[in-house]
Amino acid sequence: MTEIPTRLLDRLAAAGVTIRVALLDEAFFTIAVMRLLPSRDVPFVIPAVVRGRKPRPGVPAVGLRALRRCGAGRSGYTHEDRGTSVRSGLVIAHKSDRHRKTGRRRSKKLMYATWRVTGAPVPIRDLYRTRFGIESRYRQLGQVRPRTSTTNGVVRLLWVAVGLILRNARVRFRTERGPGWTLATAGLIVLAESFASSASTRQPRSGVPEANSPRPPTRNYWIQDVT
Repeated sequence: MTEIPTRLLDRLAAAGVTIRVALLDEAFFTIAVMRLLPSRDVPFVIPAVVRGRKPRPGVPAVGLRALRRCGAGRSGYTHEDRGTSVRSGLVIAHKSDRHRKTGRRRSKKLMYATWRVTGAPVPIRDLYRTRFGIESRYRQLGQVRPRTSTTNGVVRLLWVAVGLILRNARVRFRTERGPGWTLATAGLIVLAESFASSASTRQPRSGVPEANSPRPPTRNYWIQDVT
């Protein structure tokens, strides 16, 4: 699990990039990763995953299951697994939304393992939510990117550029026209504008021939003087 983070950290260090905070997926909630990042002096926010045996009658809850019953706030936390442990901070925040089908208000408790990340639970929750914008952009890019089986890197990169243009057009029209604009609608609008601009640039002005327009063939006419 530490191979990918180590390789990425090495590349960023070689490029001279400074990491302000690492927002990782819950799959990286492991002792190895939570030891690696502080050793590289990289602050992190990782969703805490509740694992282990559920509480039974007469057996109290321990670990994250016991901390999950607490209210919103910050506390220290020691993550233990098979004789090894790592110390980090634990942030508990709440998320409230409405169910898409029933419309009822529901609340969910979120827990994050943090290191050298200051702030109240709500700002930390909102900070981690910025990570989902990257995943949304990649998903939208995959929806509009043309499919190809060619091995030519130039062609594949060209289709990626086309997908990015369509995705950005969708964001623009969605902001200006409201939430009703979809990726397909934005793509049709961009194609229509491209065809219109192409037709307007090719149409010559009245009385002025185009510079690259073909000229008619010239002919020599002999005039016979009949007198």
